[in-house]
Amino acid sequence: MRTSKSLTLSQAIEGMLFYKRAAGKSPNTIESYRFLLDKLKLYFRDDPPFASITRDQLVRFFAWPKKDLTPYWIDPADLEPERITYCALIEV
Repeated sequence: MRTSKSLTLSQAIEGMLFYKRAAGKSPNTIESYRFLLDKLKLYFRDDPPFASITRDQLVRFFAWPKKDLTPYWIDPADLEPERITYCALIEV
């Protein structure tokens, strides 16, 4: 039996996406989650144990330049502060 300490980042991400699909999130929402979480996997590169990821590492990930985290289907002009009317956060 696998313990939570041996759960990898990619396994945790897939579990979260599975849960969100089961909870009824829309396919577009799931795709948005996947886009950001794929960037998180790239940031860590070696698929570390999920339990080994620190708060500081996550803070540094979210400090990456925002243009690098923008999904390809969003027009960068829509990200100008005066044009943003809604912001969605991933529930963990």
